[in-house]
Amino acid sequence: MQRLEAGDEGSEAVLLLRAQMDRVDLGQSPSSKSSGGESVSPDLQSKRVIPLGFAGLTHVNVEAQLSVQLRHCNAREELPMKEDLQLQQRVIDALEFEPRVEPAHIGVSARDGVVTLSGHVSSYAEKFAAERTAREVKGVKAVAEEIEVRLPSDKKLADDEIAARALRILHWDVAVPRDRITVKVEHGIVTLSGTVDWDFQRVEAEHDVRKLSGVRSVINDITVRPNPRAADVHDKIRAAMARNAVLDADKIMVNVSGGRVTLSGKVSAWVEREAAERAAWSAPGVIEVEDKIELVRP
Repeated sequence: MQRLEAGDEGSEAVLLLRAQMDRVDLGQSPSSKSSGGESVSPDLQSKRVIPLGFAGLTHVNVEAQLSVQLRHCNAREELPMKEDLQLQQRVIDALEFEPRVEPAHIGVSARDGVVTLSGHVSSYAEKFAAERTAREVKGVKAVAEEIEVRLPSDKKLADDEIAARALRILHWDVAVPRDRITVKVEHGIVTLSGTVDWDFQRVEAEHDVRKLSGVRSVINDITVRPNPRAADVHDKIRAAMARNAVLDADKIMVNVSGGRVTLSGKVSAWVEREAAERAAWSAPGVIEVEDKIELVRP
């Protein structure tokens, strides 16, 4: 029979030890008779099955030791559950505090730092605000967003009307280059495409369209075209990170290949990760940023 150390606190070990205690009476010598009255061989009579580390203990003492181990196991299982419940409550409190979000129809669950948002909202702008609010909560490593946009009857618009409004608002925004972005709308889903010189222009275009009535989702396919005059991209990104008040630049590694930047390292908050991304995108010549930064518990 497999023998287990008394210090093994795994739940399977404890269950196995309990099964052994049910089969073996540690306070008495083995009987020469089996339960059915049949004779037992002398070899078996001379052997006692006692878990390693429990020899010399009475049955009561073994039960006490097992009880301690079970409490330790339960405590270790309850700790992650408690942290998940605390994180869930922090996200709920943050959503209730955010004026752009109506939290009554949003469900929140948390597991190992991953927060799942479910339910429905009345606009895409509210959906985006809920996701961003959850990301900014301390302890959140990732957000799984399953919120559905249910437009009120008076907010439902035809696709051609949404497209016309999108073109007008992009034309009015001085941060977005004219005649460089195209708009496609299908069933309330807006797809933006084209090329711009800077990432902030790509982000601004999406921000403009996101707020329009009738929009269910936005797909941003706008690309940043390379700048052949860009130089010292790595040093400029490092300098921008060093100036940032919310970032510890020493924890972030930057790798530049052509106009593509890869970020890695570990941070304790989502806002630090976003700050590192913005610093990378702000450097001239950057056409792509791959974010491999890990979120760890503070």
